[in-house]
Amino acid sequence: MSRRLGQILIDAKVMQPEQLAQTLTLQGPIPQPLGQLLVSQGLAMEEQIATFLECGKAQ
Repeated sequence: MSRRLGQILIDAKVMQPEQLAQTLTLQGPIPQPLGQLLVSQGLAMEEQIATFLECGKAQ
């Protein structure tokens, strides 16, 4: 079963649920990819996002 990127990062202890919720509020009317927002906010590194996406674990 495929899981969403935010939940994968929470499960991996890369971020807290509150951090995900706050980041999602920043998406606004024109959503940006979550990984891009997390990197720009300093909540995750590009390498972490790429690893999860490359493994096909996130939808």
